[in-house]
Amino acid sequence: MSLPSPPSNNPSDFSRGSNTRDSARYSLASNGSAGSGGSGRGHSPLAHVKDLEERSLEGLNVNQSIIHLVTTAENSLRQAVTLLEYRKPDLAYLEYLRCYEITVNFVCRNPGYPDFKAGRGPVFSRYTYLVKVSNRKQPHTS
Repeated sequence: MSLPSPPSNNPSDFSRGSNTRDSARYSLASNGSAGSGGSGRGHSPLAHVKDLEERSLEGLNVNQSIIHLVTTAENSLRQAVTLLEYRKPDLAYLEYLRCYEITVNFVCRNPGYPDFKAGRGPVFSRYTYLVKVSNRKQPHTS
């Protein structure tokens, strides 16, 4: 399975995710709702793409520490791969989109980005890896 493509538009409005809740992200539908469909008995409808895009930005703030943002992006990417394995493409897309938004839009707009980029420490290496992975074209498999 391959990861979904990044969104075609880059939202510039970060005010939607301006609260600083670290632990209270969004629910990953632990009860199987929100269109996760994958039991094989019946398919519930998938969530709308715009709803997923809004949910992917919940709890994110451009002013959070870059280390926190990079760690969150890594966790989201791992979660996306796992969700694809469990055939939950809408939730996998949500996590992948979260990783993409952090790596492409949030880190570079963080006030500490110039020092972060100049330092080129281990977190910067993790960040550049995420940028490469999230922007890589995935082969389509059926």
